[in-house]
Amino acid sequence: MRNDAILLISLALLTGILVLLTLFNSNDEYNKSIISRTEDNNNLKGNIEFMCNKNNGKSKEMDKISSKFTKKYENSEVTINQIDDYNSAMKIRMNSNDLPDIWIVENGIYLDRAIEKYCVNLTKNLPEISKKFEKNCAIKSSSNDIYAIPIGLTTYMMIYNKKIFSNLKLETPSTYSELLQICKKIKKEEIIPFGSVAGESLYLEYLFSILPKLITNDSEALNKIINDKNPLNSESSVYKSYAIFKYFNDHEFIETNPLESEFKKTISDFKSGKIAMMYLNSTYLPDIINNDFGEKEMGVFLFPYSEEKDKFNVLYEPFMNLAISKNTKNLDLSKKWLEYFLDESYHENINSIGIESTRDKIFNSSFYFKDIKKTKAKTIPHITNSDELKDFLISVNFSKEKIISEIIDGNSLKNIFWEYNEKWNELNKTIND
Repeated sequence: MRNDAILLISLALLTGILVLLTLFNSNDEYNKSIISRTEDNNNLKGNIEFMCNKNNGKSKEMDKISSKFTKKYENSEVTINQIDDYNSAMKIRMNSNDLPDIWIVENGIYLDRAIEKYCVNLTKNLPEISKKFEKNCAIKSSSNDIYAIPIGLTTYMMIYNKKIFSNLKLETPSTYSELLQICKKIKKEEIIPFGSVAGESLYLEYLFSILPKLITNDSEALNKIINDKNPLNSESSVYKSYAIFKYFNDHEFIETNPLESEFKKTISDFKSGKIAMMYLNSTYLPDIINNDFGEKEMGVFLFPYSEEKDKFNVLYEPFMNLAISKNTKNLDLSKKWLEYFLDESYHENINSIGIESTRDKIFNSSFYFKDIKKTKAKTIPHITNSDELKDFLISVNFSKEKIISEIIDGNSLKNIFWEYNEKWNELNKTIND
Protein backbone atom coordinates (compact mmCIF):
# COMPACT_ATOMS: atom_id res chain seq x y z
CA MET A 1 0.00 0.00 0.00
CA ARG A 2 2.81 2.34 0.98
CA ASN A 3 4.63 1.67 -2.32
CA ASP A 4 1.39 2.26 -4.27
CA ALA A 5 0.91 5.62 -2.55
CA ILE A 6 4.48 6.66 -3.34
CA LEU A 7 3.95 5.64 -6.98
CA LEU A 8 0.74 7.68 -7.26
CA ILE A 9 2.41 10.72 -5.69
CA SER A 10 5.35 10.38 -8.07
CA LEU A 11 3.03 10.15 -11.08
CA ALA A 12 1.11 13.21 -9.91
CA LEU A 13 4.33 15.21 -9.49
CA LEU A 14 5.55 14.10 -12.91
CA THR A 15 2.23 15.08 -14.51
CA GLY A 16 2.41 18.48 -12.82
CA ILE A 17 5.92 19.06 -14.11
CA LEU A 18 4.88 18.10 -17.65
CA VAL A 19 1.88 20.49 -17.49
CA LEU A 20 4.12 23.33 -16.30
CA LEU A 21 6.63 22.63 -19.06
CA THR A 22 3.84 22.58 -21.63
CA LEU A 23 2.44 25.88 -20.37
CA PHE A 24 5.92 27.40 -20.33
CA ASN A 25 6.59 26.28 -23.91
CA SER A 26 3.14 27.47 -24.98
CA ASN A 27 3.67 30.89 -23.41
CA ASP A 28 7.14 30.98 -24.87
CA GLU A 29 5.74 30.31 -28.36
CA TYR A 30 3.02 32.92 -27.75
CA ASN A 31 5.61 35.47 -26.63
CA LYS A 32 7.77 34.62 -29.63
CA SER A 33 4.73 35.15 -31.88
CA ILE A 34 4.09 38.58 -30.36
CA ILE A 35 7.77 39.51 -30.65
CA SER A 36 7.80 38.27 -34.25
CA ARG A 37 4.73 40.33 -35.15
CA THR A 38 6.17 43.38 -33.42
CA GLU A 39 9.45 42.94 -35.27
CA ASP A 40 7.53 42.59 -38.56
CA ASN A 41 5.67 45.80 -37.79
CA ASN A 42 8.88 47.62 -36.96
CA ASN A 43 10.67 46.25 -40.02
CA LEU A 44 8.09 47.84 -42.32
CA LYS A 45 9.68 51.19 -43.00
CA GLY A 46 9.43 53.91 -45.57
CA ASN A 47 6.80 55.86 -47.46
CA ILE A 48 4.27 54.82 -50.06
CA GLU A 49 2.01 56.98 -52.20
CA PHE A 50 -1.67 56.14 -52.66
CA MET A 51 -3.42 58.01 -55.47
CA CYS A 52 -7.20 58.02 -55.95
CA ASN A 53 -10.06 59.97 -57.45
CA LYS A 54 -11.13 62.90 -55.28
CA ASN A 55 -14.61 62.73 -56.77
CA ASN A 56 -15.41 59.42 -55.08
CA GLY A 57 -16.24 61.47 -51.96
CA LYS A 58 -14.35 59.20 -49.57
CA SER A 59 -11.41 61.46 -48.64
CA LYS A 60 -12.10 61.43 -44.89
CA GLU A 61 -12.50 57.66 -44.80
CA MET A 62 -9.26 57.11 -46.72
CA ASP A 63 -7.40 59.42 -44.35
CA LYS A 64 -8.77 57.52 -41.33
CA ILE A 65 -7.83 54.12 -42.74
CA SER A 66 -4.30 55.23 -43.56
CA SER A 67 -3.97 56.87 -40.14
CA LYS A 68 -4.86 53.58 -38.42
CA PHE A 69 -2.40 51.74 -40.65
CA THR A 70 0.52 54.05 -39.83
CA LYS A 71 -0.37 53.88 -36.15
CA LYS A 72 -0.04 50.10 -36.27
CA TYR A 73 3.08 50.20 -38.46
CA GLU A 74 4.86 53.06 -36.73
CA ASN A 75 7.83 53.32 -39.07
CA SER A 76 5.66 53.60 -42.18
CA GLU A 77 4.06 56.58 -43.86
CA VAL A 78 1.25 56.71 -46.42
CA THR A 79 0.88 59.80 -48.59
CA ILE A 80 -2.63 60.09 -50.04
CA ASN A 81 -3.02 62.14 -53.21
CA GLN A 82 -6.63 62.71 -54.20
CA ILE A 83 -6.92 64.16 -57.69
CA ASP A 84 -9.86 65.99 -59.28
CA ASP A 85 -9.13 64.96 -62.89
CA TYR A 86 -7.88 61.52 -61.94
CA ASN A 87 -7.99 59.84 -65.35
CA SER A 88 -5.94 62.55 -67.05
CA ALA A 89 -3.40 62.60 -64.23
CA MET A 90 -2.98 58.83 -64.34
CA LYS A 91 -2.48 58.77 -68.12
CA ILE A 92 0.36 61.27 -67.75
CA ARG A 93 2.00 59.23 -65.02
CA MET A 94 1.55 56.01 -66.96
CA ASN A 95 3.28 57.55 -69.98
CA SER A 96 6.17 58.78 -67.84
CA ASN A 97 6.40 55.44 -66.01
CA ASP A 98 5.94 57.24 -62.70
CA LEU A 99 2.89 55.57 -61.22
CA PRO A 100 2.22 55.85 -57.46
CA ASP A 101 2.90 52.80 -55.30
CA ILE A 102 -0.83 52.08 -54.95
CA TRP A 103 -3.45 53.39 -57.35
CA ILE A 104 -7.01 52.90 -58.47
CA VAL A 105 -7.45 51.20 -61.83
CA GLU A 106 -10.55 52.82 -63.32
CA ASN A 107 -12.41 52.02 -66.51
CA GLY A 108 -11.17 54.07 -69.42
CA ILE A 109 -7.57 54.58 -68.30
CA TYR A 110 -6.10 51.21 -69.09
CA LEU A 111 -6.21 48.42 -71.63
CA ASP A 112 -6.64 44.84 -70.50
CA ARG A 113 -3.44 43.87 -72.27
CA ALA A 114 -1.54 46.71 -70.55
CA ILE A 115 -2.50 45.81 -67.00
CA GLU A 116 0.46 43.43 -66.76
CA LYS A 117 2.80 46.19 -67.89
CA TYR A 118 1.89 48.60 -65.11
CA CYS A 119 0.71 46.48 -62.17
CA VAL A 120 2.14 43.87 -59.82
CA ASN A 121 0.73 40.35 -60.19
CA LEU A 122 -1.34 40.00 -57.02
CA THR A 123 -2.03 36.31 -57.56
CA LYS A 124 1.69 35.65 -57.12
CA ASN A 125 2.52 38.38 -54.59
CA LEU A 126 -0.61 38.20 -52.41
CA PRO A 127 -1.98 34.70 -53.06
CA GLU A 128 -4.13 34.41 -49.91
CA ILE A 129 -5.79 37.79 -50.44
CA SER A 130 -6.30 37.12 -54.15
CA LYS A 131 -8.11 33.85 -53.45
CA LYS A 132 -10.65 35.70 -51.30
CA PHE A 133 -11.54 38.06 -54.16
CA GLU A 134 -11.03 35.98 -57.32
CA LYS A 135 -14.75 35.30 -57.88
CA ASN A 136 -15.94 38.87 -57.57
CA CYS A 137 -15.03 41.39 -60.26
CA ALA A 138 -11.26 41.27 -59.79
CA ILE A 139 -9.37 42.62 -62.81
CA LYS A 140 -7.46 39.80 -64.42
CA SER A 141 -4.95 39.41 -67.22
CA SER A 142 -5.30 37.11 -70.20
CA SER A 143 -3.58 34.43 -68.11
CA ASN A 144 -6.34 34.80 -65.48
CA ASP A 145 -4.00 36.22 -62.84
CA ILE A 146 -5.35 39.04 -60.66
CA TYR A 147 -3.81 42.50 -61.02
CA ALA A 148 -6.38 44.75 -59.34
CA ILE A 149 -9.00 44.11 -56.64
CA PRO A 150 -12.18 46.15 -56.07
CA ILE A 151 -12.58 47.04 -52.40
CA GLY A 152 -16.33 46.58 -52.67
CA LEU A 153 -19.54 47.06 -54.62
CA THR A 154 -21.70 50.16 -54.81
CA THR A 155 -25.35 50.41 -55.73
CA TYR A 156 -28.06 53.06 -55.98
CA MET A 157 -31.06 53.20 -53.67
CA MET A 158 -33.91 55.55 -52.85
CA ILE A 159 -33.77 57.08 -49.38
CA TYR A 160 -36.88 58.59 -47.81
CA ASN A 161 -37.72 60.72 -44.80
CA LYS A 162 -39.71 58.43 -42.50
CA LYS A 163 -41.39 61.30 -40.66
CA ILE A 164 -42.89 62.66 -43.89
CA PHE A 165 -44.10 59.21 -44.95
CA SER A 166 -45.57 58.57 -41.49
CA ASN A 167 -47.36 61.93 -41.29
CA LEU A 168 -48.91 61.42 -44.74
CA LYS A 169 -49.61 57.72 -44.06
CA LEU A 170 -47.55 56.65 -47.06
CA GLU A 171 -46.11 53.20 -47.74
CA THR A 172 -42.98 52.64 -49.81
CA PRO A 173 -44.00 52.05 -53.45
CA SER A 174 -43.91 48.63 -55.08
CA THR A 175 -44.70 49.86 -58.64
CA TYR A 176 -43.76 52.88 -60.74
CA SER A 177 -47.36 54.16 -60.72
CA GLU A 178 -47.43 53.99 -56.91
CA LEU A 179 -44.25 56.09 -56.79
CA LEU A 180 -45.84 58.77 -58.99
CA GLN A 181 -48.94 58.85 -56.77
CA ILE A 182 -46.73 59.29 -53.70
CA CYS A 183 -44.96 62.19 -55.40
CA LYS A 184 -48.30 63.88 -56.13
CA LYS A 185 -49.45 63.56 -52.50
CA ILE A 186 -46.15 64.93 -51.17
CA LYS A 187 -46.20 67.85 -53.62
CA LYS A 188 -49.68 68.86 -52.39
CA GLU A 189 -48.14 69.36 -48.94
CA GLU A 190 -45.67 71.85 -50.48
CA ILE A 191 -42.81 69.41 -49.87
CA ILE A 192 -40.38 68.62 -52.68
CA PRO A 193 -40.98 64.94 -53.50
CA PHE A 194 -37.54 64.22 -54.93
CA GLY A 195 -34.15 65.88 -54.53
CA SER A 196 -32.23 64.99 -57.69
CA VAL A 197 -29.04 67.07 -57.40
CA ALA A 198 -28.90 66.53 -61.16
CA GLY A 199 -25.58 68.32 -61.52
CA GLU A 200 -23.74 65.71 -59.45
CA SER A 201 -21.52 63.49 -61.59
CA LEU A 202 -22.81 60.30 -59.95
CA TYR A 203 -26.43 61.17 -60.73
CA LEU A 204 -25.56 62.03 -64.32
CA GLU A 205 -23.78 58.69 -64.59
CA TYR A 206 -26.75 56.91 -63.04
CA LEU A 207 -29.19 58.28 -65.63
CA PHE A 208 -27.01 57.17 -68.50
CA SER A 209 -25.20 54.04 -67.30
CA ILE A 210 -27.36 52.42 -64.61
CA LEU A 211 -31.03 53.21 -65.14
CA PRO A 212 -31.17 51.93 -68.77
CA LYS A 213 -30.00 48.51 -67.58
CA LEU A 214 -32.45 48.39 -64.69
CA ILE A 215 -35.58 49.39 -66.59
CA THR A 216 -34.83 46.88 -69.36
CA ASN A 217 -33.57 44.14 -67.02
CA ASP A 218 -30.61 43.81 -69.35
CA SER A 219 -26.95 44.36 -68.42
CA GLU A 220 -26.12 44.77 -72.13
CA ALA A 221 -28.80 47.42 -72.71
CA LEU A 222 -26.33 50.24 -73.26
CA ASN A 223 -24.06 48.29 -75.55
CA LYS A 224 -27.03 47.25 -77.67
CA ILE A 225 -28.15 50.78 -78.62
CA ILE A 226 -25.47 51.11 -81.30
CA ASN A 227 -26.99 48.17 -83.17
CA ASP A 228 -29.76 50.50 -84.29
CA LYS A 229 -29.44 52.97 -87.15
CA ASN A 230 -30.68 55.65 -84.75
CA PRO A 231 -29.14 54.58 -81.40
CA LEU A 232 -31.10 57.12 -79.34
CA ASN A 233 -34.57 56.51 -80.74
CA SER A 234 -37.69 56.52 -78.53
CA GLU A 235 -37.45 52.76 -77.96
CA SER A 236 -33.85 52.84 -76.75
CA SER A 237 -33.05 52.22 -73.08
CA VAL A 238 -31.24 55.57 -72.81
CA TYR A 239 -34.24 57.49 -74.17
CA LYS A 240 -36.55 55.75 -71.66
CA SER A 241 -34.17 56.56 -68.81
CA TYR A 242 -34.10 60.29 -69.55
CA ALA A 243 -37.88 60.20 -70.08
CA ILE A 244 -38.25 59.38 -66.37
CA PHE A 245 -36.18 62.41 -65.40
CA LYS A 246 -38.16 64.59 -67.82
CA TYR A 247 -41.46 63.44 -66.32
CA PHE A 248 -40.27 64.26 -62.81
CA ASN A 249 -39.01 67.67 -63.97
CA ASP A 250 -42.14 68.55 -65.99
CA HIS A 251 -44.43 67.65 -63.07
CA GLU A 252 -42.31 69.59 -60.58
CA PHE A 253 -41.45 66.50 -58.56
CA ILE A 254 -37.83 67.67 -58.24
CA GLU A 255 -36.17 70.80 -56.88
CA THR A 256 -36.14 74.06 -58.84
CA ASN A 257 -32.94 74.52 -60.88
CA PRO A 258 -31.59 71.01 -60.13
CA LEU A 259 -28.32 71.64 -61.97
CA GLU A 260 -27.58 74.45 -59.53
CA SER A 261 -28.64 72.67 -56.35
CA GLU A 262 -25.84 71.95 -53.89
CA PHE A 263 -25.49 68.48 -52.45
CA LYS A 264 -24.97 69.58 -48.82
CA LYS A 265 -27.96 71.94 -48.96
CA THR A 266 -30.14 69.22 -50.51
CA ILE A 267 -29.14 66.75 -47.78
CA SER A 268 -29.91 69.37 -45.14
CA ASP A 269 -33.36 69.95 -46.68
CA PHE A 270 -33.95 66.19 -46.77
CA LYS A 271 -33.15 65.83 -43.08
CA SER A 272 -35.29 68.82 -42.09
CA GLY A 273 -38.31 67.58 -44.03
CA LYS A 274 -38.29 69.98 -46.97
CA ILE A 275 -37.44 67.12 -49.37
CA ALA A 276 -39.04 63.68 -49.03
CA MET A 277 -36.83 61.40 -51.13
CA MET A 278 -33.44 61.22 -52.82
CA TYR A 279 -31.84 58.67 -55.11
CA LEU A 280 -28.23 58.15 -54.10
CA ASN A 281 -25.23 55.93 -54.51
CA SER A 282 -24.59 53.88 -51.36
CA THR A 283 -21.22 55.58 -50.77
CA TYR A 284 -23.07 58.80 -49.85
CA LEU A 285 -25.11 57.25 -47.04
CA PRO A 286 -22.43 57.05 -44.30
CA ASP A 287 -22.02 60.84 -44.64
CA ILE A 288 -25.75 61.38 -44.09
CA ILE A 289 -26.16 59.09 -41.08
CA ASN A 290 -25.12 60.33 -37.64
CA ASN A 291 -26.29 60.16 -34.02
CA ASP A 292 -29.23 62.48 -34.75
CA PHE A 293 -30.27 60.98 -38.07
CA GLY A 294 -30.25 57.24 -38.61
CA GLU A 295 -32.48 54.23 -39.12
CA LYS A 296 -35.40 55.74 -37.17
CA GLU A 297 -35.40 58.85 -39.35
CA MET A 298 -34.43 57.44 -42.75
CA GLY A 299 -35.58 54.42 -44.73
CA VAL A 300 -34.51 52.96 -48.06
CA PHE A 301 -36.20 51.21 -50.96
CA LEU A 302 -35.33 50.29 -54.53
CA PHE A 303 -36.70 52.43 -57.34
CA PRO A 304 -39.69 50.54 -58.79
CA TYR A 305 -39.13 50.49 -62.55
CA SER A 306 -41.99 48.15 -63.37
CA GLU A 307 -45.77 48.03 -63.08
CA GLU A 308 -45.39 44.47 -61.86
CA LYS A 309 -45.83 44.62 -58.09
CA ASP A 310 -42.73 44.12 -55.94
CA LYS A 311 -40.51 43.51 -58.95
CA PHE A 312 -37.16 45.16 -58.33
CA ASN A 313 -33.79 45.08 -60.03
CA VAL A 314 -30.48 46.03 -58.46
CA LEU A 315 -27.10 46.59 -60.04
CA TYR A 316 -23.86 46.39 -58.05
CA GLU A 317 -20.74 47.99 -59.52
CA PRO A 318 -17.09 47.47 -58.51
CA PHE A 319 -15.71 50.34 -56.44
CA MET A 320 -12.05 51.41 -56.39
CA ASN A 321 -9.94 48.68 -58.01
CA LEU A 322 -6.77 48.66 -55.91
CA ALA A 323 -3.49 47.85 -57.62
CA ILE A 324 0.24 48.03 -56.83
CA SER A 325 2.36 49.60 -59.53
CA LYS A 326 5.28 47.64 -60.90
CA ASN A 327 7.64 50.52 -60.23
CA THR A 328 6.74 50.75 -56.54
CA LYS A 329 9.71 51.76 -54.41
CA ASN A 330 8.48 49.73 -51.44
CA LEU A 331 6.79 46.49 -52.47
CA ASP A 332 6.66 45.02 -48.94
CA LEU A 333 4.94 48.06 -47.47
CA SER A 334 2.54 48.29 -50.44
CA LYS A 335 1.58 44.63 -50.01
CA LYS A 336 1.03 45.12 -46.29
CA TRP A 337 -1.21 48.13 -46.97
CA LEU A 338 -3.40 46.05 -49.31
CA GLU A 339 -3.52 43.23 -46.77
CA TYR A 340 -4.57 45.67 -44.06
CA PHE A 341 -7.23 47.30 -46.24
CA LEU A 342 -8.64 44.11 -47.77
CA ASP A 343 -8.29 41.73 -44.83
CA GLU A 344 -7.33 43.01 -41.38
CA SER A 345 -9.76 45.95 -41.32
CA TYR A 346 -11.99 44.98 -44.24
CA HIS A 347 -15.37 44.78 -42.49
CA GLU A 348 -14.83 48.10 -40.76
CA ASN A 349 -13.75 49.70 -44.05
CA ILE A 350 -16.76 48.63 -46.12
CA ASN A 351 -19.14 49.89 -43.44
CA SER A 352 -17.44 53.28 -43.17
CA ILE A 353 -17.30 53.75 -46.96
CA GLY A 354 -20.83 52.51 -47.70
CA ILE A 355 -20.11 49.59 -50.00
CA GLU A 356 -21.06 45.93 -50.06
CA SER A 357 -18.41 43.27 -49.64
CA THR A 358 -16.78 41.50 -52.56
CA ARG A 359 -15.74 38.67 -50.26
CA ASP A 360 -17.69 35.57 -49.36
CA LYS A 361 -19.19 35.38 -45.84
CA ILE A 362 -18.46 39.04 -45.09
CA PHE A 363 -21.28 41.57 -45.44
CA ASN A 364 -21.92 45.24 -44.84
CA SER A 365 -23.89 45.37 -41.57
CA SER A 366 -25.51 48.77 -42.22
CA PHE A 367 -29.30 48.79 -42.04
CA TYR A 368 -29.71 50.09 -45.58
CA PHE A 369 -27.94 47.11 -47.17
CA LYS A 370 -29.95 44.74 -44.96
CA ASP A 371 -33.20 46.40 -46.09
CA ILE A 372 -32.23 46.12 -49.76
CA LYS A 373 -31.58 42.40 -49.35
CA LYS A 374 -35.08 41.95 -47.92
CA THR A 375 -36.58 43.05 -51.25
CA LYS A 376 -35.16 39.93 -52.93
CA ALA A 377 -34.37 42.05 -55.96
CA LYS A 378 -32.93 40.51 -59.08
CA THR A 379 -29.25 41.37 -59.45
CA ILE A 380 -28.29 42.61 -62.91
CA PRO A 381 -24.73 41.47 -63.76
CA HIS A 382 -22.12 44.21 -64.07
CA ILE A 383 -20.82 44.57 -67.64
CA THR A 384 -18.56 47.39 -68.76
CA ASN A 385 -19.36 49.57 -71.74
CA SER A 386 -18.08 48.22 -75.05
CA ASP A 387 -15.43 49.97 -77.12
CA GLU A 388 -18.05 50.45 -79.86
CA LEU A 389 -20.33 52.33 -77.45
CA LYS A 390 -17.43 54.50 -76.27
CA ASP A 391 -16.58 55.32 -79.89
CA PHE A 392 -20.19 56.32 -80.52
CA LEU A 393 -20.31 58.64 -77.50
CA ILE A 394 -17.06 60.32 -78.51
CA SER A 395 -18.04 60.57 -82.18
CA VAL A 396 -21.34 62.36 -81.53
CA ASN A 397 -19.90 64.44 -78.67
CA PHE A 398 -22.47 63.03 -76.24
CA SER A 399 -22.97 65.35 -73.23
CA LYS A 400 -24.92 64.19 -70.18
CA GLU A 401 -24.89 67.70 -68.72
CA LYS A 402 -26.23 69.24 -71.96
CA ILE A 403 -29.11 66.74 -72.14
CA ILE A 404 -30.22 67.52 -68.58
CA SER A 405 -29.92 71.25 -69.25
CA GLU A 406 -32.06 70.99 -72.39
CA ILE A 407 -34.70 68.91 -70.58
CA ILE A 408 -34.91 71.56 -67.85
CA ASP A 409 -35.24 74.24 -70.56
CA GLY A 410 -38.32 72.43 -71.87
CA ASN A 411 -36.95 70.82 -75.03
CA SER A 412 -38.47 67.54 -76.15
CA LEU A 413 -36.43 64.36 -75.91
CA LYS A 414 -37.11 63.67 -79.58
CA ASN A 415 -35.41 66.93 -80.58
CA ILE A 416 -32.59 66.53 -78.07
CA PHE A 417 -31.63 63.07 -79.30
CA TRP A 418 -32.32 63.80 -82.98
CA GLU A 419 -29.08 65.82 -83.07
CA TYR A 420 -27.01 62.87 -81.87
CA ASN A 421 -28.68 60.42 -84.23
CA GLU A 422 -28.07 62.77 -87.18
CA LYS A 423 -24.38 63.09 -86.33
CA TRP A 424 -24.07 59.32 -86.11
CA ASN A 425 -25.73 58.78 -89.47
CA GLU A 426 -23.57 61.44 -91.13
CA LEU A 427 -20.40 59.83 -89.79
CA ASN A 428 -21.47 56.39 -91.00
CA LYS A 429 -22.37 57.75 -94.39
CA THR A 430 -18.92 59.37 -94.70
CA ILE A 431 -17.22 56.11 -93.73
CA ASN A 432 -19.31 54.07 -96.17
CA ASP A 433 -18.71 56.53 -99.00
